[in-house]
Amino acid sequence: MFPIYGFGLSYGFDLAESIITNDIVRYLSYPIWVWLIEIIVGYPLLKFGIRIWNYSYLSKGKHWKGVISFVHFPAWVFLGILLEYIKEIMI
Repeated sequence: MFPIYGFGLSYGFDLAESIITNDIVRYLSYPIWVWLIEIIVGYPLLKFGIRIWNYSYLSKGKHWKGVISFVHFPAWVFLGILLEYIKEIMI
C-alpha cells in the first residue's frame, strides 16, 4: 500500500499541478486523483479476493465497493494542500 501512495506523492501531485493551474480546482481534484489510483489498483485486486484497504466498514453510500471512501474527501483535500505547502517550503 505504501509504495502506491509514495508513487502518487512523487508524481501525482506534480502532474495535477501542471495540468490544473487554478488552485481551488486543483485542491478539490486531489481526492479524485486518489480515488482513481485506489480504483485502478484496488478493484482488480478485489476480484482476486485481496483488499489493500477496506472501507466497507462505512455505511452504504459512503464508499464504493469498499475500495474508495467518500468520507475521506476532506482529508485528501487537506493532504494535497499540506503537501503543496511543504513542497513550496523545500524548494
